[in-house]
Order: sequence, then C-alpha cells, then structure tokens
Amino acid sequence: MKFFFILSALSAIILPLLNKTSLAILFTSLFFILAIFFSKPRFIKK
Repeated sequence: MKFFFILSALSAIILPLLNKTSLAILFTSLFFILAIFFSKPRFIKK
C-alpha cells in the first residue's frame, strides 16, 4: 500500500523537525514494515 509508504516518509521528515528523532525512527520503520507486509500478497498473486 502506498498509503503506508507516504506515512513513513512523512514521519521521517516531520518528526525530526519536532525534535522527536527516536519517535521518527520508530514510526518510519513501523510504517515501512506495514507497507511491505500489506504489499506482499499482491506479489504472490502475480
């Protein structure tokens, strides 16, 4: 899902600006894992 990739990109950009670097790392990796997790069934169907 592109939605999770967009969320991970936004959290990677916005959270460090708010001096929340540790949160940024956490949310970026979390959304990235979710994006990979939800996009896998599509690759299997092809």
